[in-house]
Amino acid sequence: MRILHIGEFNFENDTGSGTAVFSLIQGLRQFETRVKVIKGYSKPTPNEIRKLKAIGAEIDFIGGTKKQSYLRLKEECNRILAWQPDVVHFHSAFIPLHPLIAFELRKKGIPYIITTHGALDMMVLKRNQLKKKVYMNILEMKYFEGASGFVALSKGERDDILKLSPMANINIIPNAISLDTIEFCNKAFTLRKLLTSKKINALFLGRYDVYQKGIDFLINLIAQLQKNDIPIKLETHGVEPIRRMGQINEIRGNNSNVNILGPVYGKEKLEVFIQSNMYMQTSRWEGFGMSIVEAMASGLPVVVSETMNIAPFVKDSEGGIVVPFDILEATDILKNILDDEKLLNKMGANGRKYVLKNLNPQTVASKTKDFYKSIIECQPN
Repeated sequence: MRILHIGEFNFENDTGSGTAVFSLIQGLRQFETRVKVIKGYSKPTPNEIRKLKAIGAEIDFIGGTKKQSYLRLKEECNRILAWQPDVVHFHSAFIPLHPLIAFELRKKGIPYIITTHGALDMMVLKRNQLKKKVYMNILEMKYFEGASGFVALSKGERDDILKLSPMANINIIPNAISLDTIEFCNKAFTLRKLLTSKKINALFLGRYDVYQKGIDFLINLIAQLQKNDIPIKLETHGVEPIRRMGQINEIRGNNSNVNILGPVYGKEKLEVFIQSNMYMQTSRWEGFGMSIVEAMASGLPVVVSETMNIAPFVKDSEGGIVVPFDILEATDILKNILDDEKLLNKMGANGRKYVLKNLNPQTVASKTKDFYKSIIECQPN
């Protein structure tokens, strides 16, 4: 089986769809599936080439600017077709190059599937709504209608797809965590002690998009918990333009128990995981946040808002607490739980067990491979 993945991936850091695709490829290679990755617009770095080569995958790119890529579309499509993929797997939505490549695939009878990675959430669609509506009518709807299937990361994402494409063939398969990430989480779990006091050291990792990530809600929730005599401290790590840091600091005010810090990787990230005993994220919308999955895999109980697509996963795992997107209601729920050490430690253990069982590369790749196989078998000879 020859599978081609196309998307605007970043394999340098453990972020975004690149992380999910890398983990999936690790699993697919265990089934001797031949895999190639094509990045959009940016040449792979030497480190990205090394990482993909180490797991037995090929990597290429569509070079030049976006305009140059469109002008060379026929040439780029010929390179894709020359590799003779059995299935092409597109990642994300609202990338104009993808529908154009898909058009050529349809002419040649090569099936393709799409993972939107949360791009069809209704809150996302409201941003630049008029532009997206025009774009959907011109390119995206034909792209969706021609797809042989979709991979949805959650039930919420499946529902978003069905609103736009009611007859879509959808398989719900969450993102996997990579073998390197599992090793990282195991180390964090081993070095961290169980919660043995009522002091909560909560952690958030992610972009400092105040509105989408609900950072305003999270900081205000921490303040409200402190007013209810819950000893809690929040430490956040992320990247965002400086202009947003002023907004965040204004929301934080003089609360010295909320620390807004820069991104962490490697040993620094490990130390942050070791020093934390809870993970909290209250996004207004979110696909399938991998930082939450990592936290669960390392044994941290998690708190997420019900507005996130990952909320049912957290609930099913019994690995954390799902709260309403209402400060007072969320506070009432949490203040009755956060002082129960045994319950929180049990949640951490439950979440870790659930993630390692269901989201390891081999398990996720096996489900994805079976979906690829069903797509191939439905094609005319």
